[in-house]
Amino acid sequence: MMEASDQVERPMPQSEALPTRSYPLAVLADKERALKKAFNERLVYYKSQHRTVGCKVTHMFGVPMIAVSVLAFPFNKKISILLQVLGWTLQLIGHYVYEHNSPVLLRLPQPHLTVIAALEFVREEWQRFLEGAQL
Repeated sequence: MMEASDQVERPMPQSEALPTRSYPLAVLADKERALKKAFNERLVYYKSQHRTVGCKVTHMFGVPMIAVSVLAFPFNKKISILLQVLGWTLQLIGHYVYEHNSPVLLRLPQPHLTVIAALEFVREEWQRFLEGAQL
């Protein structure tokens, strides 16, 4: 009888090997560069559609209200809905009253990039405001 220590370990033939999915680092780096480029282009466009002080201020309050409403939804649906309505109302006022255009989110594909651009835009505007810079 053959003992375990007597058995010779053989490599698994290619046909039996489990398929693996690996990406070369160069491919991942290219995808990352493409995503950063797409985001930067979206942010530049987003900023070009939010130039007036009135639009910036309405977004500085409206965008965070919408973001908080998403987090609040599991805990308090009424507050979440109220924050959504108020946040969107502020944004629409900013666009139609001050900027005289429609929201970027309604016009462009890839809304996830627009949402991230909106959050970054608001972060930058709050930073400018808190540093005493003009909006």
